[in-house]
Amino acid sequence: MTMQALKRVANRTTLAVSSHSSPPTMRTGIRGYRPSRWRLEALKPFMRGTMESPEISYLYTIALLGISFMGFAAIVMLLREALGGHLRPFDVLFARIYMEGALIVSMGAMLPPLLMFWALSTGAVWRLCSGLVGVLLLGIALSYPARRRATTGKSTPRYVRVNTTIVLLISLTLLIDATGLLHERSGPAFLAALTAFLTFSLVGWLQALSIILVPVAN
Repeated sequence: MTMQALKRVANRTTLAVSSHSSPPTMRTGIRGYRPSRWRLEALKPFMRGTMESPEISYLYTIALLGISFMGFAAIVMLLREALGGHLRPFDVLFARIYMEGALIVSMGAMLPPLLMFWALSTGAVWRLCSGLVGVLLLGIALSYPARRRATTGKSTPRYVRVNTTIVLLISLTLLIDATGLLHERSGPAFLAALTAFLTFSLVGWLQALSIILVPVAN
């Protein structure tokens, strides 16, 4: 009995020494970041066997284009002033409107990756983003004619009305998407509307460059 007791004590001592001397990875596994269950559930709709889904990669691209466009607009205005052109109040308003649009595009593209960390469903993420971006674009479309008249003192030209109508249609599309009527098409509708507004802004800015740079050419 005494020998058996001594063997038991020796075995317990050996196990204790081996457990303390073994590395942490042998006792508890690899230490590192382990996302919680609710975060993994939130990431599932956006993770399809790869690190990033096509939707998230596309949103990053749109956000980068929006930020680049905003910087390009600022550089053009600075270049005109450096070349001796005087910035009129209308020029400042014009550049500000396009910068506001570029900022809305960039922030709208970054919203879905941000909201997916809050364990929201995929449909809820797209609806919230569509509603927020739609309201912002609606505000720009409705307020620009009045801001333009206050700056120039002239009536609104026909082409401005056409441009604001296009922005209104894009904003209404986003607001309809926010209601959930499109169901599983909410994501593609949001991406399409965001792309349409960014394309419209880029084309409008390129067409307006001739107007902005006329004083410099003269």
